[in-house]
Amino acid sequence: MKKKVFGAIAAIVMISHFSSAYALTMINEKIKEEQITSGVVLKNYDRFTEKGWLNINVLEVDLNDDNTEVGLLNSENGLNTFQTVYQMASKDNIVAAVNGDFFNGTSANGNTVGLSIADGELLTTTYFENELKDTFASFILNEDNEAWVDYFTHKITLRNKKNKKELLIGEYNKVSTNYEYPVIYTSEWGKYSYGSKLSLTEMLVKDGKVKEIRENGEPFEIPDDGFVVAAYGEAAKNMIENFKKNNKVEVDIEMDLDIDEIKMAVSGGAVLVKDGEIPKTFSSNISGSNPRTAIGVSEDGNTLYLITVDGRQASSIGMTQIELAEFLKEKGVYNAINLDGGGSTTMVARKLGEAAVKTINSPSGGVLRMVTNAIGIYNNKKTGSLSNLVLRVPEENVFVNSKMQIEVLGYDKYYNPVDVDIDDVDFTVDGVLATVEDGMIVAGSDAGTAKITAKKGRATATISVDVLSAPNEIEISPKKEAINLGESVEYTITAKNKNGYYATLLGDDLTYKVISGDGEFAGNKFVPNKEGDHVIEVSVGDTKSYALVTVGESNKNVIDSFENQSFKFVSYPVAVTGEASVTSSESAHLKKSAKLEYDFTKTDATRAAYLRFESPIEVSEDATEISFKVYSEEDIDDYIKLKFVDAKGNTELVMACKGVTGGEWNELTYDLNSISLPATLTDVYVAQDKAEVKNVGTIYFDELAILTDKNDSVSEVRLPQDIKGVSSLEETTELTSGESLKIIVFDEIRETEILLDSLVKNRVEQKMNNTAEVVVFTSQENEDLISNVGAEKIIPNGYSKQTIDGSLFINLDVSSGGVRISDYNQWLNLKNDVTISSEKNIFIVMNGSLNDFTDKKEKKLFIDTLCDLKRKTSKNILVIQDGESTEISMERGVKYISVNNCFIDNKDPLDVVRNTKYIEITVSEKGEVYCSIKDAI
Repeated sequence: MKKKVFGAIAAIVMISHFSSAYALTMINEKIKEEQITSGVVLKNYDRFTEKGWLNINVLEVDLNDDNTEVGLLNSENGLNTFQTVYQMASKDNIVAAVNGDFFNGTSANGNTVGLSIADGELLTTTYFENELKDTFASFILNEDNEAWVDYFTHKITLRNKKNKKELLIGEYNKVSTNYEYPVIYTSEWGKYSYGSKLSLTEMLVKDGKVKEIRENGEPFEIPDDGFVVAAYGEAAKNMIENFKKNNKVEVDIEMDLDIDEIKMAVSGGAVLVKDGEIPKTFSSNISGSNPRTAIGVSEDGNTLYLITVDGRQASSIGMTQIELAEFLKEKGVYNAINLDGGGSTTMVARKLGEAAVKTINSPSGGVLRMVTNAIGIYNNKKTGSLSNLVLRVPEENVFVNSKMQIEVLGYDKYYNPVDVDIDDVDFTVDGVLATVEDGMIVAGSDAGTAKITAKKGRATATISVDVLSAPNEIEISPKKEAINLGESVEYTITAKNKNGYYATLLGDDLTYKVISGDGEFAGNKFVPNKEGDHVIEVSVGDTKSYALVTVGESNKNVIDSFENQSFKFVSYPVAVTGEASVTSSESAHLKKSAKLEYDFTKTDATRAAYLRFESPIEVSEDATEISFKVYSEEDIDDYIKLKFVDAKGNTELVMACKGVTGGEWNELTYDLNSISLPATLTDVYVAQDKAEVKNVGTIYFDELAILTDKNDSVSEVRLPQDIKGVSSLEETTELTSGESLKIIVFDEIRETEILLDSLVKNRVEQKMNNTAEVVVFTSQENEDLISNVGAEKIIPNGYSKQTIDGSLFINLDVSSGGVRISDYNQWLNLKNDVTISSEKNIFIVMNGSLNDFTDKKEKKLFIDTLCDLKRKTSKNILVIQDGESTEISMERGVKYISVNNCFIDNKDPLDVVRNTKYIEITVSEKGEVYCSIKDAI
């Protein structure tokens, strides 16, 4: 009977049939490329398709570069343990890495599914599935940097040299489900074998001789110059009968591969591309759009590709396996295999001039998963001598008379980082006036481009920064927020000049003020002092923006301040010693806290020190989070965990954090979504499962609290309208001659319920009929109510276009929450229609607004695309939308026009007269466009 792959891995082995017509329709793509070291380029593809966004990162490695090497990375604690890719790659000469093979096991222990070889040494073998059919493919790189992909089987025989008896070995450095097929464990596996933990019979081999055989005995310490053979059943009986102490043995490995010449072998799932073509069937397939990782090589064998695709998030939906194969083929990958994906998909890289790797992609789980191995890229040469500089700024723009941080990094001729003291760097500036002082760019009073050059010795770098005219408009975000008393709101401020170009304002440039309510500001964070509505104002000069905070009753219930002893000390195992007490030496809340002392030095087993409550703490069904504060004088890498008994009576052990930063109180919060409520909290405890980590520690706990549902009810208080500075947008439209087109933009004519409604309707219709050739209604639902309007009427509903007196009007449907989700073909049509149009003025009329876009990334792309189209075509582009107020704004040269009169109190004649507005647009005979907000009454 052949061994079966168990658990999640077995579920992926499915045959998939497909045609080659799986390429996604590309709406937009942005490509970024940067050299990260000698012979290695990092490319990022930010794609927008008919299915959504894709964030793809590709490392292209020149295999002929003498300074660059590729190799296999494993956990430093042994092949039976896991680490994150970041941990594996956090070594001096590693510049990049991606995750490798699929694995079985838990987050603490397990093993690879497939074959792995490093520097001519076999580390693990492939599961038996490859003997039945080609299932798990491997990527091979030999000492000459020749790369290929294939499916491998193996036959490993342990032979007694004395009596010629043989033992067929099932696997190499794997946890088996059936030790009837014996497994060999080498020192790379870990420090110890399993022995009685798995009721195994084990044979210790050292220096080519049998040293001892134990039946269900203590685990062996695995020697560097030997191995342990583990078996049970008939295989164990065979081993006992045919192998004796001091017998000389040898291991014979048969594989279609010269292991001694292999630099790296790593397995994955299916072959995705073989000799430039996608296979007609995949040997294994993980269905659906998911995060993906792949490895491949070019046709000439000179370029290695390491690819990650983010997934399961709005910013990147992931790819199907065939879509990944199509992408690889598109990029010229000639042979490639699928690696472990999903939550395992990780890429780390060391950016040019930086000393350490950082995570490049966006892991789907929000955190880095512990994995079994990774593929690493090494830079093996460094001089330590400065060769060149890198200048980095957080953004391209800075306002006049404002500041922006600048960073100076250095690297040697092999692209390895070299420390640079910014005080030793000389700066010169060409263009408009600006200086560099104390790591900050200080802009002068003139708008324009500042070209900044840094120089240290022969090393130089140059960067250009656009100095913008003074901020004309600011916006505070979030605009409206509901919180509970005891919480706070942190604000982000965006600012732009009169032409709609953005730059960041630092805190010193802004003034925060509470104009209604009671609270305080700490930087950009508002902390309310009482419940109710609070209106916030932020300003720079005469430009102001407003926000509303509705504060409800506190949802945080402190259930134990540890002023009295309500707990006891419990340990596991008994070798762990310690004490739990109440102390006044440290406190985060009142006067006292809980003190937990522990000693983890006396055993290698998993250890825990519990602060166990005398009466378990009730966690109600409406609880959402549990929080508490911890303190330690020194950094501690032991785990802080919680123990619950859930509504079904199950014990749940959850991780609050993997270590404590010393010297300060840290507040920890755990989301209770994964716990079946109501539940009870029985313990807060410290734990450690790594044998080599043996701490003696003291941790303090305070302010244990349970949080219930947050306040989500925002008041209907009407905010003051944001105040813009001096703007070129408020232009006259009173042209008496040379006009070619007059347009009125209004939201909607409503039912006439009272006499005042009839007055408004008559006056608005009169303005339209006497003034305009075209009337655009942004939110008109009942078309019967506009039958008296004689002008050309435009009501957006689905994609369409028409030309009126030399201006192109494009109706755009965003009713489903954006352009793509309503109909992705609109994106293609919009870009094409604007580009090929012979009209100078383009009016894009939306049946909604930018605020209706559910995909914020698409909203940004929409703004960026129109800006690019304006720049490339030199056309006037105006967007007419159903906004939240009546206003005209500018986004990098593109005008955005919105009308909204729904906030007016129709029963208040004065409010109606003062605030009923429309926007008048005049297109001159020369094609110039002027806009103005007008009173309708």
